[in-house]
Amino acid sequence: MKTLPPLREEITLLPGPMAQDGAPTWNLFDPSRNCFFRINWQAFEILSRWDLGDVDQIVARIQQETTLHTTAEDIQQLVYFFAGNHLLSVRGKTDSERLMKSSKAYEQSLGQWLLHNYLFFRIPLFRPDGWLASVVPYYNRLFSRNFILLTCWVAFISILLLLRQWDVFIHSLAETISWNGFLHYMLAIVITKGAHELSHALMAKKFGCRVPTMGIAFMVLLPVPYTDTTDSWKLVSRRQRVLVGSAGILAELTIAAYATLLWVVLPDGHIRSIAFILATTTWISTLLVNLSPFMRFDGYFILMDWLDMPNLHTRSFAMARWALRELLFRPAIPPPEEASLAIRRWLILMAVATWIYRLILFLGIAVLVYEFSFKLLGIFLFIVEIAWFVLLPVQKEIQHWWKMRESILSQPRSRFTFIMAIFLLIIFFVPWYSRITVPAILQAREHVVLYTLKPGQVVTLHKKQGDWVQEGELVVTLTSPDLAYQLVQVQNRIKLLEWEIANMGFETTFREKVQSLEQELQGAVAERIGLQQEEAKLKIKAPITGRLTDVTPELHERQWIPAKERLATILGHTGITVTTYLTEQDIFRIRPGEIAHFFPQDPSHHGYESHIIEMNTLAASLLEEPALATVYGGHVPVREQQHLLLPEGAFYRIILSVDEKISEIGRQSTGMLILHGEKQSFGLNLMNNIASTVVRESGF
Repeated sequence: MKTLPPLREEITLLPGPMAQDGAPTWNLFDPSRNCFFRINWQAFEILSRWDLGDVDQIVARIQQETTLHTTAEDIQQLVYFFAGNHLLSVRGKTDSERLMKSSKAYEQSLGQWLLHNYLFFRIPLFRPDGWLASVVPYYNRLFSRNFILLTCWVAFISILLLLRQWDVFIHSLAETISWNGFLHYMLAIVITKGAHELSHALMAKKFGCRVPTMGIAFMVLLPVPYTDTTDSWKLVSRRQRVLVGSAGILAELTIAAYATLLWVVLPDGHIRSIAFILATTTWISTLLVNLSPFMRFDGYFILMDWLDMPNLHTRSFAMARWALRELLFRPAIPPPEEASLAIRRWLILMAVATWIYRLILFLGIAVLVYEFSFKLLGIFLFIVEIAWFVLLPVQKEIQHWWKMRESILSQPRSRFTFIMAIFLLIIFFVPWYSRITVPAILQAREHVVLYTLKPGQVVTLHKKQGDWVQEGELVVTLTSPDLAYQLVQVQNRIKLLEWEIANMGFETTFREKVQSLEQELQGAVAERIGLQQEEAKLKIKAPITGRLTDVTPELHERQWIPAKERLATILGHTGITVTTYLTEQDIFRIRPGEIAHFFPQDPSHHGYESHIIEMNTLAASLLEEPALATVYGGHVPVREQQHLLLPEGAFYRIILSVDEKISEIGRQSTGMLILHGEKQSFGLNLMNNIASTVVRESGF
């Protein structure tokens, strides 16, 4: 290219801030799109001589008049930059076709637009620039130096007083978690975000920037105000740009400071409740959302201005992709920008942290939609997030690798990377592992836990820890003075009624009274039978033959025992079993009779060989072994209903027999069970889990 294309006439060149190396910079302003482009000294010198129109003349003039070493290639790169950002004037058919092609590349269908913008989109409502100019003087008077110092003291005192009432604050926060509290918080967010955006606009206008629009932005369909302060890039002072970016946060912190003070000092009432809602809303939204540098919120722009690194996310992503290519292939391609080693590492770390943060955030949003909306929408959003944040970037990166395949294949590092990739694919997709490791519980095949059915005092301990008991043999005898007293009273009443009936005459009036006494006697006899049955419950007998173990240490004579108190365990003599629960994917990989190994948690016990004797073909509706529930350190997720543990999901109970003696194993214990089933690949297992989850949760 010898002749330079003309630039658009409305493009404006403005002075910019000093670069990190001390060199001057300039900003190109495109008024049609309200955006700025930062250029360096060399680009400025080229633009200053653009009207010459000839590349060779510009190169010669720059080398004569400056210390820069500019080449025709530098000018060509600048032309490509201007063309890619539509800064060149459109003249002729070729330029028109180029613009039409670029416009079609940005066209989206309604479905594509919703997928790309359902998390965040803007609707401009009005142009505030005129009336902001009339409000700025009052804003300057209000936020004076004295007011800022007073607010800092109020914030400090409020936090100290809040810490003294922290328990009350947390309790009040828990009380607001309801639909009514949700509506109050939404109203508080609208108010505080209105003050937030207005503060951005006023601060920008204070420094002479134009504020073209204000309106409503929708974040996950939640409406919040927004302000366009793009014009702040005009500001040469880094301090002024940081103030514009942090004005909203400062406004929210001001509201938070005074609202917290009101909540601390005011008595209970509506005003105190309003202050609490405003305080919690502003503290949480400012500290957790606005200050985050991983999304394009205030924290990102503040960090970008403070470091004087425009387009921080874009630059960090490009540096991270370059670092990945260097790690995998070493293609000897220069980094996307010249920077020191420390800055490169920082940009890479920033990119990785941003990717992880956004993935977790958007997956969390999908989970919230899944929990509070219909299930299919949550699953759809989950798939969209995985495709958008994982699969699509991977696809684009692989396409880029394919374009640079010649430089990649020529490097020795690429061969090592390809070998490792093939090895990982083999491990992931080829069936090779058969081990299934799950928590399990070791116990006697027959085992009974003895409980007290009635409260009472221990009279006799017939057996002690380790004794052998026969079925029906007494273990513990209790006594209940109240029950004994009631039994004596009933017995005396029966004797009295029998005497009265025996001594009645045969007159008509006596016969009618005898019938009444006989009915009363029948009731007393029935009451005596009931009391005798209750008294029999005080005699704890062994329901099976076995060894007494795990006796409660507090169990001794003359000790008072409440009802439903655990006393001891009887382990039967018919063998030992291991019980566990397998998922739907694992239950079909094993067969009855297969060998497994159980390893107790107690390191003093060795492992036990076992074999499968029972496999349930129906998913368990009740978890009979609480030690295997997740709430007690197990692996079966459960929900509690009427004191019963119900599994969440499909889990199948299996029982294994252990060929060991009771005396060698002792009490019930938990541990890990290792089974060997059909070989399976990690990839197939993952796809089965995903498919079963989608089918189960979508209701297909």
